[in-house]
Amino acid sequence: MQTIRSILFGLFGGVGKTVSTFALYVSIFIVSTLSLIPLEKGFHSAFDRVPAARDFLHGGGLDLLLTNHALGRAFWASSLGLFIPLLILFILFGLWLEAGIYGLAADEERGFGAFARAAKEYSWGFLRLFLLNLVLWGILGGLIGAGIVMGGKAVFTDRPSILGPIVWTQALLLLVTLNLIRNSIGFAQARWVVKQKRESTWRCFIGAFVFTLKRFIPVNLMTWFFNVVRGVGVLLIIVRFAPGYEASGSWLLTALLVQVAFLYASYLRASEARAQVTYTKAFVSADRFG
Repeated sequence: MQTIRSILFGLFGGVGKTVSTFALYVSIFIVSTLSLIPLEKGFHSAFDRVPAARDFLHGGGLDLLLTNHALGRAFWASSLGLFIPLLILFILFGLWLEAGIYGLAADEERGFGAFARAAKEYSWGFLRLFLLNLVLWGILGGLIGAGIVMGGKAVFTDRPSILGPIVWTQALLLLVTLNLIRNSIGFAQARWVVKQKRESTWRCFIGAFVFTLKRFIPVNLMTWFFNVVRGVGVLLIIVRFAPGYEASGSWLLTALLVQVAFLYASYLRASEARAQVTYTKAFVSADRFG
């Protein structure tokens, strides 16, 4: 089965995953560090300038940011002002990383120089594909969300007893739809590098969406395999194993285990990208629509 072969090749085959894994691993430190900046600014604004911050000295918790309007306004006004620019920066940085990772997987090259060239060559196309998917997310998510609300109101008025099943069914439909669109982003990126930019952004976008729709089951099997393996592994390392060593005083081993979890997640993300590229290559050639 091509799905299994692609997964195995993504995990154990090809070249260039070391650079991709390292780039993702380092990016965790960059993103996590920068993410603390708006929080730090928000806390300083709340604690340094608002007299109500003294409540924290008398046993008050972070819930005061929600219940105390003065603290809340100071915190959110300061933190959100930096959060939006950082979010845009994170998206652009993430797309640059994705372009390098998928480019290495398609070109079967190794080395940071090849990674940087692929990132430069494909990142603009990845941005356009991301924006197209974002628009589709908004339209479909809005339509289904409105359907859930309107359907729920109608059912609640006539037959309140079946409101729960109806809402859960519509919520499941929303999740399936969003998962399909999420998959289309990954496979659109894979298609873009496989096609070597030989088709327009719209054509690549539509082709990838149709591709994931036609192969809904194998594509989702691949996606959820990596989601589950990555999620379970990270939770086991960070939640199950690391705290035990910290409790015994071995804080250094705990810190190392946390880094192992990040490295593990980075490797699996690079492997997932390679699996998507391999699966796309099996069905889509560079000279036809596929």
